[in-house]
Amino acid sequence: MKKFTKKSAAAALALGLSLSLFAGIPVLASTVEQNNVTSTTTGTRKNIKIKEVAIDLYEDDDDDWKNVEIEFTYDVRWDRDASVSVTDEEGTEYPAELVDWDDDDCDLYVEDLTDGHTYTFTIDGIRRTNTNTYGSVSFSIEVPAESNTISSDVSVAVKDEEYDWDDRELDIEFRRDVVFKSDAGITVTDSDGNTYTSRFIDKGDDECEVRVTGLEYGETYYYTISGIRNASGDTYGYASGSFRAIDD
Repeated sequence: MKKFTKKSAAAALALGLSLSLFAGIPVLASTVEQNNVTSTTTGTRKNIKIKEVAIDLYEDDDDDWKNVEIEFTYDVRWDRDASVSVTDEEGTEYPAELVDWDDDDCDLYVEDLTDGHTYTFTIDGIRRTNTNTYGSVSFSIEVPAESNTISSDVSVAVKDEEYDWDDRELDIEFRRDVVFKSDAGITVTDSDGNTYTSRFIDKGDDECEVRVTGLEYGETYYYTISGIRNASGDTYGYASGSFRAIDD
């Protein structure tokens, strides 16, 4: 499935979901790709089957918006006026639009969704190939609330660290895909327990970049990330390791 681009931006805080017809049990992961999603087709002869759906949460200034990517089991065709509508359990409609579409998937942009609620998506102006009439397909997503718990029993495995002395940047690569809490933090200390200024520059699916200043060349330092979990898990914990302040 395609990566999102700016309006469909690259990763920030990712949430899991569950998918079924007007109901579901949450499955937490950074990007859920659930197979054979239950859907309802109306107005066209052949059923439009959904193979996978992925949803990610992004925070952009004061806006809270989500990108949803849908992959279809069979090739589809789109009416020039194709559209999407999104409603919650009470029937309240939310701003939504088709951002990108082709013969086997599409990207949606949805605003103002709230974690912990179920939303019904209806795409109008779509049909299977080899049919003449456009119809609609509907399915539901439950967006679970983010857990606020950080457990000392959860440890995320680190694959590699690399420090760039010139840029004062630490690159950390994880063994598996991960998810960061929106308020994830990092601390960097030396062997005497002194703390150094550090902040995230970028957080990706399986790595992160951290700016660290005030280090002495050649010395060993220790870091701890709080508020991180494996993408396949549902509880946040910690990742830790050490590095030398040299150019690798």
